[in-house]
Amino acid sequence: GYYTQVLGLGIWPSDVRFTGYHGVFGPSEEDNNNLNTFWKAAENLANQPTSGRSIWSVSQAAPLRRVKVIGDLLLGSYKSTVPSKGSGGFIADVQVEGSLDLVRQQQWLIRNCKVNGTRYFQSTPRAVNFVYLGTTGSPRTSGNCTDSSRNPGSPKPQVMQEPTTPVQVEKPYISISADGKYDLHIPQPIFDGHGISWDTTAQRHQRNQRVSFGQVFVASNATKLALINAKLAAGKHVILTPGIYHLSAPIRIGWNETVQQQVLLGLGMATLIPIAGTAAVEIGPALGVRVAGVLLQAGQKHSKNLLWWSNGGDPKNPGLLSDVFARVGGPDTSMVSAEVMIAVSGSHVVMDNVWAWRADCCQNGCGTCAVRYCDHGVVVDGDHVTSYGLFSEHCQKDLLVWNGEHGQSIFFQSEMDSFAREPWDHTPNYGENGVSGYRVNAQHHRGVGIGVYAYFTQPGNVVAAGVVVANASSIKDLECPFYWNLNPAWFDTGESGIRSDVRVAAPVMTLDA
Repeated sequence: GYYTQVLGLGIWPSDVRFTGYHGVFGPSEEDNNNLNTFWKAAENLANQPTSGRSIWSVSQAAPLRRVKVIGDLLLGSYKSTVPSKGSGGFIADVQVEGSLDLVRQQQWLIRNCKVNGTRYFQSTPRAVNFVYLGTTGSPRTSGNCTDSSRNPGSPKPQVMQEPTTPVQVEKPYISISADGKYDLHIPQPIFDGHGISWDTTAQRHQRNQRVSFGQVFVASNATKLALINAKLAAGKHVILTPGIYHLSAPIRIGWNETVQQQVLLGLGMATLIPIAGTAAVEIGPALGVRVAGVLLQAGQKHSKNLLWWSNGGDPKNPGLLSDVFARVGGPDTSMVSAEVMIAVSGSHVVMDNVWAWRADCCQNGCGTCAVRYCDHGVVVDGDHVTSYGLFSEHCQKDLLVWNGEHGQSIFFQSEMDSFAREPWDHTPNYGENGVSGYRVNAQHHRGVGIGVYAYFTQPGNVVAAGVVVANASSIKDLECPFYWNLNPAWFDTGESGIRSDVRVAAPVMTLDA
C-alpha cells in the first residue's frame, strides 16, 4: 500500500471512528517483515478494531498522527509467536488506551503521545534506540546506552525519555462540517509540551487557527504551476491532491512576508519532481511557514537541492517541515541526481518526521538501481533548528551536515552507503575521505539518540566514526550516540564498518567522493 493515506475529517480524532476486525490496518509483508513498508499514513481518527489490537507494521515514512487507539497498538505483528522485523519509525500526538507493543522494531520515536504501558520483543533482543519525547506514561530511561558496538548481532536497546518537547508544532489538518464545508486547521506552537495536543479541552481551541476553504487553493497535478505560485504569492494556502507533479520550476511558498503561517499540504503522498534542474520547493522568509505531507523526488536534470528553506525565522512563530520525505532513485530507470535533498538555511525551523533516502533497493531489488547521485540527505545552516525523527540514508558523502548554531536533534536514524566501492556506485574513496553519518560543524549542538548504521557489501569501507563534531566540548551534549555494524561478514575481520561512536575533526564543508 505505498502512497496510501487515511485521513479523518473531524475536528477531533474521536469524530471519525474505524471499526471492523482490524480497523485501519498496516499489515506486515508476506515474509513477516516490515522493512519495506514505507510511504503510508493514518491521521486524525479513532481506531477501534474488534480484535482489540491496532496493527501498524511499518518502517520509515509511515507516520501515525493525531489518532486515538481504543485497545492495544502494535508496531509490527506476530506470525504465530514470531515477531515481524522492522526499521521504523515515528508516531506523534497519539493516545493508546491499551498498551504499546514495539514488537521487534529496531528503533522508534514516540513524540507527545499518551500510552498505558509499553513492551518490546526481548527473546532474543535486536533493537537499539527507543526515544519517548513529551509522552505521558513513557517508561523510565534505561540508564544504559545500547551495546550495539559490542554486540551487533543481538543488541539491547537504549530507552530514552525526554519529559517535554521543546518546540511542538503539529501538522495542519482538514475538517468538514455538517453542512459540507471544509476548514484547514493550523495548530499553534506549544513550548515545552507534554502529552497529546488535543487532550486539554480548555485550551484546544486556542491552539488552532481555523481557516475556511475560501482562503485555500486546492491543486491537482493538472494545475499549472504558475497558477499554484500565483495563489501562494497572493497569500492563499495550497493543498496538493494525490498525484505526481512534474515541476518546471519550484513551488514557492513564504515569499509574501505579509502572510504568516502559510501552508503547503500534500495529500496521498503528493510527489514533486523537478524536471528542469531546480528545487521542487523553495521557502521564503515569511514567518511560520508549514510544508507537510509531500514526497520530493530527484529528476534527471541535476538539482542543487530538492527543498530549500531560505533565511529568516522567529522563535515565537517557528516554521515546520512535517512528514516531508525525499528520495534520489527508487522508481527511476534513468540517471537522477541532487546535491542535497533538504537544505535548511532558515532559523527556528522544526523538522518533524523527515526522511532523506538515496535508494539502495529499487524496482528490481537491492543493488539494482539506476545511477543516482546525491552528496547529502540534509544540510542545516540555520540557527535554532530542531528535529524530531530525522532519517537520512545511503548518500555518497556525509548523510547529515549541521552547520547552524544551537540546533538540537532528538532521534536520528541513518544508514551509510551500503554499496560504497561497488563500481556502479561511484564512491571509490568511501571511508578514507572522512565520511560520516552525522557531521556537526557548529560549536553548540545537542543530540539525543543519534544512531549511525552500516551494512557494507564491499571490503575497505572503514569509517572512523559515525558522528563527527568540530567542537570537542559539544560531545557532552550528545546523549547516547551510537553506531551499529549490520553485516556479519565483517564482524570478525573488521574489513568494513564503523570504528567508533564520535570523533573530533575540523569543520569540513565538502568531501572527495
